[in-house]
This record gives sequence, structure tokens and C-alpha cells, in this order.
Amino acid sequence: TFLNIANFFGIKGNYLTQIYWLEKANLSTANNLSTGKYKSEVFSGLTSAYLKLGNMNKAEFYLKQLEPVTKGKKTPRLIYLRLLVDFYSKINSKLRYNILDEGIELSKNNKNFNQLSEFYRTKMLTLLIDSRFDEAKQYINLLEDLGKSGNYFVEKLDLVTTKAVIAGFAGEQDKSDELFTSAEKILLEEGN
Repeated sequence: TFLNIANFFGIKGNYLTQIYWLEKANLSTANNLSTGKYKSEVFSGLTSAYLKLGNMNKAEFYLKQLEPVTKGKKTPRLIYLRLLVDFYSKINSKLRYNILDEGIELSKNNKNFNQLSEFYRTKMLTLLIDSRFDEAKQYINLLEDLGKSGNYFVEKLDLVTTKAVIAGFAGEQDKSDELFTSAEKILLEEGN
């Protein structure tokens, strides 16, 4: 199911691709009588993924979608997500960029390439959310360079899905769709 694929990408830390599949799952719930538990997992996943990307507006939107699905029941997950949305919405973007830059420098200095790739991805996604597409594209190049250096394995699937998301954010829908189709083929090939 879409939810299982989304969870796979969430575990790998590829939150943009997770969101893509969660949105597909969300659309599928609109067309049928999915259980409240399924809808709850979809909205909870979307809230969490958008939080991790720093998109507070989307996180807040899906948190509001989640609340009626829980039928007024206060769950620990709901309270935790509410706390995170409220906390992160108070951090301004300049501070967020400063923290990311500090993390990038520390990761480079410590030669922690796994962590460096996570900071690159997070900064790239933050730039995308702020509609700074040219700067975001620089980080896909940095990720590719990191993979070529031999210090870190960058999966082709991650690069293709990230390029697809960048194209989508930049308004290049045909290119984005084409890249997501390529990503689905890679995913199917890896499954065999």
C-alpha cells in the first residue's frame, strides 16, 4: 500500500518521498471508506514529515486534519505532534539556517559523512520550502559529490526522488512526474 511505501522512505530519512507517498495514500482515503486508524496514520505521518522538513504551515494543516479523525480523543501521539508544531513554529528561519550551517561544518570537521548528508538534505529542503530553488539545487550537487568521493554511499533512488521534488517545487511538473516515474522503476527493480 501507499502507506507502507511511505513508511519505508520515512525510516530511510527521505521525507520528501515519504510525503509524496503519504499524499497518494491521502487521496486514496478520500475515494473510499478507509478506517479511521489508516487515516490517522496518514495524517500523523504527514504532520511528522512536514515537521521534519520545517514546513510549519503544512504540519499545522495536517495536524488539524488528524484531530477530527481521532474523534476528540487525546492520544500521546497527538499531544506530542501538537507540542512539536507549537515549538518549531516559534523558531525563525534565520536561526534555522544558522543551526544547519553549524551542523554542516561540525559534520565536515568530524568527517561524519552520514550526518553531513542529513544536514545537506535538511538545508536543501528548507531552501525549497522558502522557494530558494537555485540554492537548493546546489545541495543535490553536494550530495552527488559526497557519493562520488567514496566516503558516503548516496542511493540513486534518493537522488532521483530529490530531483523530482525540486522540479515540482520549481513548477516543472512534467519533469517532476518523469523523475518520479523513474524513481518508481528503480524501487521496483530493487524489490526484485
